[in-house]
Amino acid sequence: MNILVCIKQVLNTGHMTIDPKTHRLVRHGINTIMNPADHYVLEKALRMKDQFGGKVTAISMGAPQAEAELVSAYLVGADRAILLTDPAFGGSDTFATASVLAAAIQYEQQRSGENFDMIFCGKSTIDGETGQVGPELAELLNIHHFANISRLDYTGISCQIEYTADDKKLLVDAAFPLLVTYPLSGDVFLRSAIHERLEKAEEIVIPRLSLADLEPWLNQDEIGLRGSATKVVRSFVPSAQRNNVIIDKGTPKEKVGVLLRHLQEDGLLGTKTTVQETETTRNTDTGSGRICVFVEQNKDGSCKSLGLELLTPALEIGAAAKLRVCAILAGWDNRKAEAELAQYPVDEIISCQDETLRNYLSTSYTEAVAGIIRQYQPEGLLIGGTEFGKELAARIAARFHTGLTAECTSVRYDGEKGGIIWSRPAYGGKLMADIICKEKRPQMGTIREGVFLKPAMGGGDPQIIRVSVSKSGIADKIRVLSQTDAPGFQLQNGNEISMVVGMGRGIRDMDGFDLCCDFADAIGADIGASRGAVELRMISPQYQIGVNGRTLRPTIYFACGISGSAMHMTGVADARCVVAINSDPKAEIFGIANYGIVGDLFQIVPELEKQMTEKL
Repeated sequence: MNILVCIKQVLNTGHMTIDPKTHRLVRHGINTIMNPADHYVLEKALRMKDQFGGKVTAISMGAPQAEAELVSAYLVGADRAILLTDPAFGGSDTFATASVLAAAIQYEQQRSGENFDMIFCGKSTIDGETGQVGPELAELLNIHHFANISRLDYTGISCQIEYTADDKKLLVDAAFPLLVTYPLSGDVFLRSAIHERLEKAEEIVIPRLSLADLEPWLNQDEIGLRGSATKVVRSFVPSAQRNNVIIDKGTPKEKVGVLLRHLQEDGLLGTKTTVQETETTRNTDTGSGRICVFVEQNKDGSCKSLGLELLTPALEIGAAAKLRVCAILAGWDNRKAEAELAQYPVDEIISCQDETLRNYLSTSYTEAVAGIIRQYQPEGLLIGGTEFGKELAARIAARFHTGLTAECTSVRYDGEKGGIIWSRPAYGGKLMADIICKEKRPQMGTIREGVFLKPAMGGGDPQIIRVSVSKSGIADKIRVLSQTDAPGFQLQNGNEISMVVGMGRGIRDMDGFDLCCDFADAIGADIGASRGAVELRMISPQYQIGVNGRTLRPTIYFACGISGSAMHMTGVADARCVVAINSDPKAEIFGIANYGIVGDLFQIVPELEKQMTEKL
């Protein structure tokens, strides 16, 4: 088996700071590391090599100092390592990065005379968290991509892969070549360097490829800063507006009593937040251009709430830019979704219905949506930031060589700048960036659940346009063996919640998980999690809150054992009150919470449950 692993050298965002005056990253003194998820997939690839034989090649694009991570990959068992480095590659966005990687893969396959069977990529990097390069690379190579994999078995001529796609669990038989992405996970211990190689570390020479080497496979107008479709027009530090009160004196009973007195004085106990509808009107002053929203469907054929939420920014952009607002549907039975969307003030519903879309493969949906884009040429396309939506968006962006901004927290049209402004967090959420895609179309972005409110119903009399789908050119390489509903937790109340109990890495084990769930049940709260708890596999990824998860607006957010990274706290930025429970008095979350209890959550949470149930 011939395996390629893509790795990236990144800044350690846990140690970085932002200059409050210039709003720029303070790079001095910050060390670089191999992106944690890439380290994880390197270990996955090496284990496949151990079991089935073959070769592992590690590849990285970056400055010359990125060679250090490739040396590390070689020391732990990679057979070959390649560095892609050239000033022309600097400043590349995700599509430009995927383009350079795709060119290098073609170069290496021609050089060796062997094709790669599998390509491993980390699901996302800690400096960007876009999760786009993997699926964009797969699209450029015209191969299948799989994420959220629970099982991968090599059969000798193919792989059987079990994975989840939002609320579906699929088992497929996939012919080579294929690309897989994995997030960082706590179920693998990364190996140490091989002793014989470590002794010769100073003799290791990493081959370097430049623009001159890859030029036959590259469009120079689409790489580097100059060729990147997306450009940062502004960066700024997100504001933290919470006055924090730290409760660190007394017994657990006394600490909880002080907290509850504060919450009662603030009028926060016994209240409930509900999702409101925002007043929007259908734009009657439109031209021939379109702003489109891809609306995902639930398993019963209805519209996912997130898709309806995205109609709100689309209507606002349509009004500002004089564009028709169009909802795109793709599925095997769109009747229910069409009827639901017709109640909203959209101009058109473009509906692609086909039995092949029942397989829930991203390549089939890419063909459907790409056909609509090719025919109707929208100015912009908004896609929900679900796992399925993010992969679909990345493949479509690569198909049209356009820009894509991931995990946006704000979207607006700027007439002076001549495009849509997409705002998203960067560098672990410590910095916000406004991004524009001025020249390529469609302008694209993914947006998380809960960022926008649904528009009010009414005023809808849309034209329904039904289109057919072309068959994916690589559809025959995948055989769906089974498809079932994905197991896991069911969301209780969506965003219509008064309290949420969030669990972080500090819950430690299933006893901590059970403790927090019992607390949530006792006070009628929903539950959520940080990425740390998800990586420990304590809780389903669908409960992750933050840049790569849900956005919630509760009255009270109880953060149990959560460190308080900006990437997580972005998901509860609109909570009326954040209560932190952490045993580390220096935890970052105490600086951004309304109230913080310093103490062992295994002592605090039971006392909090007892006293709150007496008062609620």
